[in-house]
Amino acid sequence: MDARPMLRGLKWSVGGRGVSQALTWVLSLITIRLLAPADFGLLALCETVLIFISYSNELGLGAAIIQNERMTRRELEAIGSFCVLWNGALYLLLFAIAPLAADFYRAPALTGVLRTLGLNLVVLAFAVVPRSLLIRDMRFRGVTLVKAGAGVAGGLVTVAAAYRGHGVWALVMGSLLLSVLETTGYHWVLRTWPQLGAAFGTLRAHFRFGAAVMAQRMTWIAYMKADIFVVGRLFDTRTTGLYAIGRELATLPLDRIGASVNQVVFAGFARIKHDRDAVRRFFIRGVGMLCFASFPVFFGISAVARPMVLTLFGPGWEGSVLVIQLMALTGPFRLVNTVSVEVLNALGAAQTNLQQVALTGGLVVAGIVVGVWWGIAGLCIGWLVGYLAGTALHTMCLARRVSISGGLLCGSILRPLVGCGLMYPTVLGTLELLTPQPMWLQLIGGIAAGAAVYGLWTLLAMRTELRTVLDVVSGRG
Repeated sequence: MDARPMLRGLKWSVGGRGVSQALTWVLSLITIRLLAPADFGLLALCETVLIFISYSNELGLGAAIIQNERMTRRELEAIGSFCVLWNGALYLLLFAIAPLAADFYRAPALTGVLRTLGLNLVVLAFAVVPRSLLIRDMRFRGVTLVKAGAGVAGGLVTVAAAYRGHGVWALVMGSLLLSVLETTGYHWVLRTWPQLGAAFGTLRAHFRFGAAVMAQRMTWIAYMKADIFVVGRLFDTRTTGLYAIGRELATLPLDRIGASVNQVVFAGFARIKHDRDAVRRFFIRGVGMLCFASFPVFFGISAVARPMVLTLFGPGWEGSVLVIQLMALTGPFRLVNTVSVEVLNALGAAQTNLQQVALTGGLVVAGIVVGVWWGIAGLCIGWLVGYLAGTALHTMCLARRVSISGGLLCGSILRPLVGCGLMYPTVLGTLELLTPQPMWLQLIGGIAAGAAVYGLWTLLAMRTELRTVLDVVSGRG
């Protein structure tokens, strides 16, 4: 089985986007510095409402396009028309319920922000078909360039508007521009204009697959945003903003790069779904690479959270440190879990996936409900425990389906985990020694100490993983 298309896609989707994300991360950090926690709290409240609507914006039809290589032009035109009509209806619903959401959260400004952000639904409806076709055909170079250009442009507008004192509206303007540029860019890469058709009767079979995928995503986003919902309801917008930004910073590499990994995984495994030996081989190899690269990043973020926040954002954001320290520990496990979800979808096991996602969601929500009695720290710990339990069950489900050895899979996770177990106390000890020094020096010292320990562990116990990563980066993998 030729892995080169998948590896090329992975290099473009992750490597290429990683370069552009370096700039957009800088822009995001500048924006956080310029805006107040309450601005981000208001945006987080908007997302708890908007996210559920936006995740139903295509009813899983984009996934159906990627999974089905034989879809006709007539079917694609019908999907395009349906998405536009459906998202128009969703926006009208959002427009009507916006005041109710503002009353629920006791935040009057939420109404206007929510109605304006909701315009993204209509704009992105025109992107469903071209984006899905590009992913299906593994044309990740075009997808990456479009996302990179749109992300940088949106980030620049956000920073400029934040600097001019527009508050939360800076975030809204950047988001809308990003959507417009992405949609336009996908059509430009395909050299097409939006083409619509009314043959909705041809979509019945695609709706069945798409409905299962959409149900998974809706269940997933429900428990992923359950903590914001609880914090937004029980605390003020400033506390909500501190929590939301702390959570975002804790998993920033995952949220920005993870989506790129997932789209490559779904498209790539859909191509090899009938070759179970190849599925097993690539999954084990992929998990090993992801754990090797992601564990030190997320555990490192957790360890240096305090000097990082105080250096980059100042004392006004110190309330987010504890959230970062705890939630960053979920990062690598979230990455493994989302990859497992995409592999099962690519294999056509959408119903099985839905059951596993629902189980994980139940565990996470239970952890949040119990943990919130001990405040923000308890909520974070409850989220972490529930998610780790769900991830373990989901990954074992995939392992059983494709006959992956539990010992082999655990080995791919345990070696990087042991390395981080050595790295974490070393970083904390270094920060303790550097306590009298400025925060920026503590941050640099902690990062250097962590990199040295994990690098030494890599040379001693993970040379295979290192060679695999180097082979993929160089194109030999």
